[in-house]
Amino acid sequence: MKKLKNVSLSVFVFALCLSSVGALGAGVSQAQAGKISASRTAITLDDSRQWTIDFELAEPILCDPLSPPPCLVVLDFTSTIPAGLSVSPSSIQWESNDWFTTKTLTLSVTDFSVFTSDQIVHLAAIAASESEYYSGYSVDIELTVHGTQTTQTTAPPTTTNASSDPVEPAFTG
Repeated sequence: MKKLKNVSLSVFVFALCLSSVGALGAGVSQAQAGKISASRTAITLDDSRQWTIDFELAEPILCDPLSPPPCLVVLDFTSTIPAGLSVSPSSIQWESNDWFTTKTLTLSVTDFSVFTSDQIVHLAAIAASESEYYSGYSVDIELTVHGTQTTQTTAPPTTTNASSDPVEPAFTG
């Protein structure tokens, strides 16, 4: 009977250790995902596509009860959008009661002439929030821009007569 108790205790301790390792592993995954996760963190943009990026919050939005409402998390990409790139919408906002909602950005290149071939640009935002957990958290998406760039061609010059008046032969007597 004593041996059976020892085996039961060992199995219990082993199961407890496994559950702790599972919880620890879940914590590591959560940390790797970040406070605000993006479905893509590196995108190659070309002239034939639009790309979407989904953003999700990891935790509910909790603000100090004494802070003025509303309790939000806002990602504002407006100041970081380079010329020639379309980002819609330019800001994403979560209210405390919709923190679990996935928000989507749509990206496309509107003018390739402002980019060099395979140029890397960053689309970034820093979270503005009364929530201590989210405030100041940064999001960065690396974009490689390439595709068919239109080049301007110049037509060869055309030749014209200096005068459109017909020239009469000189009269010789």
